[in-house]
Amino acid sequence: MTQINTPNQAVTMQDVANRLGVSHTTISQVLRGVGRISEERQHEIRRVVQEMGYHPHVGAQLLSRKKTGQLGLIISQSLDIALESGFFGPILGNFISACQEEGQSYDIEVVSLDEAQPFEPPRQLTGQLVDGTLIAGGLRPALADWLRTQNRPWVCIDDEAPYSVHSLLDDGVYQAVQHLAALGHRRIAFMGGPMKYRSHRLMRDGFDRAVLDFRLNPSDSGHDWAWQSDDGAFSPAMIRQARDHIQSLLDLPEPPTAFVCIATRIARLVIHLATAKGLTVPEHLSVIAVGTAQHAEMGFPMLSAIEPDYPAMVEQAVLMLRRLIAGRLPQIPNQTVKPHLVMRETVCAPVYEPSVPRGGALKTET
Repeated sequence: MTQINTPNQAVTMQDVANRLGVSHTTISQVLRGVGRISEERQHEIRRVVQEMGYHPHVGAQLLSRKKTGQLGLIISQSLDIALESGFFGPILGNFISACQEEGQSYDIEVVSLDEAQPFEPPRQLTGQLVDGTLIAGGLRPALADWLRTQNRPWVCIDDEAPYSVHSLLDDGVYQAVQHLAALGHRRIAFMGGPMKYRSHRLMRDGFDRAVLDFRLNPSDSGHDWAWQSDDGAFSPAMIRQARDHIQSLLDLPEPPTAFVCIATRIARLVIHLATAKGLTVPEHLSVIAVGTAQHAEMGFPMLSAIEPDYPAMVEQAVLMLRRLIAGRLPQIPNQTVKPHLVMRETVCAPVYEPSVPRGGALKTET
């Protein structure tokens, strides 16, 4: 008969061991990430531990645990996207730099967001490899639920959590649209990303507020000036959808005179498609992207950009994490850092008129 524990009866390690027919030593080894136990068996044990709601006794855990002296970083995204990302790359680089400058040892782990895959708790936490960890990126629901059951310090970067550091991307996008409006732009398009990510929701909110405040974009045009991907971030499907929408905007009798894009790769796509229509940037179309200076200056023209202050974000997150590790609560549990609006070569006052021929290349005045 399966044993059922009431809410007032805490599940013990022995309860889990009895359920699985193994020793409590085996359970302990799996939770601590030690011992020679097959991955299949480890997965089964962790599944039952989570199903039964077993949590190690806090007092015993504190007595047995020794400080590792290590800080952790969990990249909550698939590795291929993380390596090319203008978000994860800077966080990874600044985290490593911050640790090396302080002589701090560290551990980095990549955790997939794929909901179709069985959830596996991060090894750096189950194996007690770190004293606390930073989580970068969108929290997979199973990971968020698991983290909230653990007696471990953790801080999230750019997602909602009890302790977090965010970039004020809504403020950055608002300022970008305000700058364009001050130059005379009245038809401004926004290329966004999946709304399941907090940062994308913030950017869309900043754009919508600016459009209302500065009375932009004809409401009777029947066209969607603000586009959001319904696919994964920067997946091939998303890029195809973005291309089709940009094309449809540029084909309008009165197309946008400016684009604000959530990433430099989308901004480059806008420039490519505009050039194919005989438009030049910024003479006939202004473009602003969200991204780092490195990505903005990687090609020509160099992009005007809303640049998150990743060094400051990582610094604040590490300070908050160290405070939690020391047993002290941060005075501000959810901190914000303003991005920088940097103008380069892709923004100027609008000069394009629908009567300008589009069949051939338009010459730039010098």
